[in-house]
Amino acid sequence: MASAKPELHVVLKNVFEKLGEAPHWVESSQTLYYVDIPKHRIFRYNAETQQNDVKQLDDTVGFIVPRKSGGFVLGLGRKFALLKDWDSDELETIHEVELPSPLTGGCRLNDGKCDPKGRIWGGTITGEDPGKSFLYSLDTDRSVKTQQSGITVSNGLAWSADNKTFYYI
Repeated sequence: MASAKPELHVVLKNVFEKLGEAPHWVESSQTLYYVDIPKHRIFRYNAETQQNDVKQLDDTVGFIVPRKSGGFVLGLGRKFALLKDWDSDELETIHEVELPSPLTGGCRLNDGKCDPKGRIWGGTITGEDPGKSFLYSLDTDRSVKTQQSGITVSNGLAWSADNKTFYYI
């Protein structure tokens, strides 16, 4: 039996000046969060009202993940950071990842997602230095573990529907 073809709705066109990434859909609020990495911006699109809000930050932002308890975890430069709420500019550094050495280019968090246990998985990109990036997990107690080394670009994180398999590109 063939599955039905999904209906495609393009709701936002040309909202990025540079590089759009890291979409995160919240079903309960019908809200899509996403980032423009080099322009240091996070976005919040409400599908019901069709309102698209933008917030300017002071560093590259690789991902935004809403928290059940409120606020957001961001990949901000090399930091896992907490944004208290959308209307606040209050940012708290949770953990800053180490700078690989030696390094000829920059290093920043690139992509991140929340797993079924509430941990944020995020990885770095080092640009001109292949194999010097890492994949990290940020636990609910704010501890950070290096999960994988020798990576060039951390991008594309997902779990299977039964949550038994973690896919990482």
